[in-house]
Amino acid sequence: MQDQVARDQIAFDSSFRSPLPVLNPASIAIVGASERARWATQIFQNLRAFGYPGKLYPVNPRLAQVWGSPCFPDLASLPEPPQHAMVIVPAQAVQGVIETGIKAGLESATIYASQIGEGEDPQIVARGTALKAVIEASGLRVCGPNCMGAIALREDISVIPTPNCAS
Repeated sequence: MQDQVARDQIAFDSSFRSPLPVLNPASIAIVGASERARWATQIFQNLRAFGYPGKLYPVNPRLAQVWGSPCFPDLASLPEPPQHAMVIVPAQAVQGVIETGIKAGLESATIYASQIGEGEDPQIVARGTALKAVIEASGLRVCGPNCMGAIALREDISVIPTPNCAS
């Protein structure tokens, strides 16, 4: 009985945010896209190999094209708000990417960078505290930081930076 009450409380908890933008997004932006960036390239290749049916938007302010597709300078420059962003940039740049994404209508993100909130280094802890405040204030759904990605087989999504995930 007590377990049922707990499940009911979760079902009606107003802070619950649907995981659908993370696990079944209609569009994904890959921030930090570059043919030289191993993780970003592997994630792009895995999404293609899995047959991801949604729109993919490479994002990098230094490139006009990557992986045979137009590359956008930031999340605000995309033709539509992305439902999910794969944030593959250094820790110092993550908060700016997330803030830009929130303003552009981003619903969810996976943050791969470490050195955001963990450990005892005051600068790293402060970076994590600041990012957490931005995320909580916006309602953005986030996996990470220091995340290794996810696989949603039914939705044809693999955003793990590992080769040959589809085989």
